[in-house]
Order: sequence, then C-alpha cells, then structure tokens
Amino acid sequence: MSVNEGLGDWPQMFADSDQTRPLRWAPMGTEPRLGCALNGDGCVAYQVWGEREPLLWCSDWPLPLEWRWTNSQVAAGLERVGSFAEAVAFDRRGLGISDPMPIAAGASGEEWVNDTIAVLDDLGWHRVNVFSSLEGSMFALMMAAMHPDRVSRLVLFQSMARGGGTDPAATRSASGTQPDWNRLGGHREAMERWRDGTAGSIFSTTELHETIGRFHRTQISPAQMLELQRVWEEIDVRAVLGSISAPTLVINRRGAQLPPPPVGERLAAKIPGARFVTVDGDDSAWYSGDPEPVLAEVQEFFTGVRGAVHTDRFLATVLFTDIVASTERTALTGDAGWKDVLNRHDSITAQVVEQFQGRLVKTTGDGVLAVLDGPARAVRCARELVRALSMIGLDIRSGIHTGEIERRGDDVAGIGVVIARRICDLAGAGEVWASSVVPTLSVGSGLEFHELGTYELKGVPGDWPLFEHISA
Repeated sequence: MSVNEGLGDWPQMFADSDQTRPLRWAPMGTEPRLGCALNGDGCVAYQVWGEREPLLWCSDWPLPLEWRWTNSQVAAGLERVGSFAEAVAFDRRGLGISDPMPIAAGASGEEWVNDTIAVLDDLGWHRVNVFSSLEGSMFALMMAAMHPDRVSRLVLFQSMARGGGTDPAATRSASGTQPDWNRLGGHREAMERWRDGTAGSIFSTTELHETIGRFHRTQISPAQMLELQRVWEEIDVRAVLGSISAPTLVINRRGAQLPPPPVGERLAAKIPGARFVTVDGDDSAWYSGDPEPVLAEVQEFFTGVRGAVHTDRFLATVLFTDIVASTERTALTGDAGWKDVLNRHDSITAQVVEQFQGRLVKTTGDGVLAVLDGPARAVRCARELVRALSMIGLDIRSGIHTGEIERRGDDVAGIGVVIARRICDLAGAGEVWASSVVPTLSVGSGLEFHELGTYELKGVPGDWPLFEHISA
C-alpha cells in the first residue's frame, strides 16, 4: 500500500493549503505534486514535477520544499530540469516539512540514504538518474555505492566527499570561515555569509535574506540545526568513491570557491570512469547566476548515455559472526546436543538479521555471513545478536567491514568479505570489531567506537586500523 494511501487525505490537504501551495509555473501548466514516504516511523515529504525519465535531485540543504517555487530564479531552474526529466526532491528528515529526526538518535548519512530509497519506493521508481549539489552530493555518493541497482547515472555539481577537515578548499567559503548556523541560523548575517561563499547573485536583496531566514527559524529548531551542522562537519565518504559504478559527471564553475575546481577534479579522479568538466560562472548553487551551462551538461549526460554497465560488484557492509569456543562446547554436549544448539543459533540469527533488513548469505558451521545496506545497521544487528544468543548460553564475536564485494549467485565473495572474516577472528567474546570505514560512515548515528590500534589481517595487504563498538 502506498504511504500516501495510509495517511488518508493528509497529502491532498497539505497540497491544498494556501500557506504551502507552490507557485504555478507555465511550461508544464501544472503544479509540482506533493507526497510523503515512510521510513520507519518518520514521514519524508517529497515533490515531483516534469516528465520523461525519472531524476532524483539531492539538493543542498538550505532549500526547503516550501521555498523553492516562491523564488523566480530557483523556479526557472527547476522548470528547466522538468523539461527533460520527471524530477523528485524531498526534505530530509529534520528539515522543512518532513518529520523531525530524533536528536537522541542522531542524524546520519545512512539514514538520509534510507529516506531517499523510501521516496523512490513510494513512487515506484526502481532506477533513476541522480543530480546532486554541494553537500547533498555526499549522500548521493553513498546511495550510488550502497544501491548501485537504483542509480542509472550520477551528476555531481560543486561537490565534495567530506564535510569538515583539514582541507579548507574542500569545505570553506572564500573567507575561510563557516557560518555558525546554530547561533546565526536564519539571520541576515548568516544569509550574507552563505551568499558570499555559496549562492552569490541569488541572494542579492535584503528581502530574500529575510525570507530565507523566516523559513529556517520556523522549520528547524536550534538543536536540530546544531546536530545537522555537526554531521556536515564530520561526514566523510571518500572510502566509497572507488565503488561507484554508475557513469558519473562532475561539474564545477570555474570561479566558484565552495569548493573550487581542483577539489572537483580530485573527486572525479577517485571515481572509476568519471568525467570532469568546468563551466563559466562563480556561484556555487547551480540555480544561481546563469544555470543554463550547468543544466545543458546535465541534460546531455542524462539523455545521451544509455545507463550504467551491469556489474556484479557492489558496496555493502559485511558482518561475520563466530561462536566462541565452539569445539569445546561440542565436546561437552556431544554431536546430537550441539546440533540442537546450532539449530537454535541459526533460527535466532536469521530472525535478527531480517529484523535489521539484512540478508543472511550463509551459515559457516559455527557462525554466519550476512550483508546489510549500511554500517550502523550492521553494528546494531551484531550487538543484538550478542544479546540474543547469550540468552541461550552462546558467546559470539563479530567482525564488520564496509567495502566492495562480488555477487556470485546467492553467495558473495571478494576482498571485502575476507576483511570482515579476518576482523571477526581477532575479536573476543561479546565484542563487535570493525574496520575504520565503519565508524567513518556511521557519523551521526549515535554509535560509539574505541580505537584498538593497527593490525595485520591474514591474506590482506597492508596494516589495518581497527575499532570496537562500545556497548551501551
């Protein structure tokens, strides 16, 4: 059943509200259609417009759905997108008219990717072209790596693979400073600083500063703003770039400073087969200044390429578990008794993995191999397995790694699987160990990790920093 059906008349009443009705726009002679999708208990509000091939716009966050069609310059850019695509955009949870993200749970890139998939599923769209801009590109990159079957082509405009960090060219404005959004959010000074570093000509009037300020103050709380700022500063998806399989185009304006072209060029170099182009202009928001050079590149790329090359390689989070001291337990209980224990182990494990929306690939005699969509979900699954199996007297260890793996029928293989196996071998009873990629991609999830040091993994080149999840 569609989420919109489950919510009764809510979407239509919302669309009919005088306060939220977007402006009419001439080219298609219709208004954007408003809907909502459900991710867990949270509602994700989205808007659809245009026709032809499905396109997902992963937007830069200061643009709530309500505001986009009230500004003539932004509306003109969206109309142009709608001339060659049926486009969807949504308010991430915690922003705009989507449900808030619980502060205690924490916002995370993984949850926002899940929101994206929920929207596509609600629309019945399996594969889409993805157009992303500014920090929205970090979530687009995660989606393309974790769900390669859902992304036909990927365009990254003024994009980066990390939020904060030591590279000011990748994350800072021309003045070298970031606005303190928790203190200034929604006020004129914040808008002026965002204008100078990002959107440029679109914020050329005091009236527009104040309009955006009102939206920010009424649609996001100070605590949510602080949480989003923290995630923005800490998120780092560089580890997934080599797993992107969709044809990718990276676009930068030559004079833009957030980020400048060298950052885009380095980003493209790390994505297999990606192409990097520059266009005239100095605004970091594609809808600001003259959007036509940008959108001409986007349209040509989306309409001139047939789609992603089929691949059996994809990014996933691999979870291995192993029963501690299984040989000794077999000797104590005998073969028949141990078989009963293993049957109970397998049944509980299958239920827990399904609970966390993973796939149980196979049992390994005294453990399991499972694949999950995201690292935070895998860690929580492993921790629940430790708890549930302890209830029947079994101690397990767990190893987790997010990386590229290969699909072989119903099985999976590749170096990513080997790494997770080796990490599991090092863990102790009740411990959940992970590669360094896992805490990096789990920023904002509320999970805590303890750094264990650097280890050699049998059969895997190099030294590997490992982390342990700290149980609450």
